[in-house]
Amino acid sequence: SGPATVAEGDTTTAYTVTLVDKNGNPVTATNATDITVVLGGGTADSGEYASGTRTITIPAGSSSATFTVDTNEDVDFLDESFNATITAVEDTGEFEAVAISSTASVQTTVIEDNDAAPTISVDDVTVNEDAGTLTFTVSLSHATTQAVTFNYTTGSGTATAGSDFTTTSLTGASIAQGDTTLTITVPIFDDFLLEDDETFT
Repeated sequence: SGPATVAEGDTTTAYTVTLVDKNGNPVTATNATDITVVLGGGTADSGEYASGTRTITIPAGSSSATFTVDTNEDVDFLDESFNATITAVEDTGEFEAVAISSTASVQTTVIEDNDAAPTISVDDVTVNEDAGTLTFTVSLSHATTQAVTFNYTTGSGTATAGSDFTTTSLTGASIAQGDTTLTITVPIFDDFLLEDDETFT
């Protein structure tokens, strides 16, 4: 048995491995008994918690032993899970038979994320109209372990699409995992007219 959840970056509460008889009653071992537990599987990456194989020893005179699992902070913003699975029980010869339970050998624990999803923004840009292009930078407040996809389009303000700039749009623009910025370049035109500064979005 063990915890159903743990906060990202925390150590879990105790998992317990127990020797029981066929009726589910705890059995006291007269010899120290090693239990092999594999921490793995689930949706969490191995670096997000202390994954691997552990040997848990039930001491002589006891029927159970406990252990905990450390988890690590990451930049993802999803809840993810891992399994604690009993894969072997030492047969010390004191019982007629030793077997792993078919119904209680796996405990799944969800690592509850504590990161906020990133916010997305685009900067204001000023450029001379004879520059030929204007480049916006789209930014995330922080990197993530997944690509962030968004749509964009330009729109007329006091500047007019077609005569002052080229309408530019895209469905499914993406900032790659681990990155925080993407640039968008918009062609602009010098209309050779004496006029005030103009804007578009």
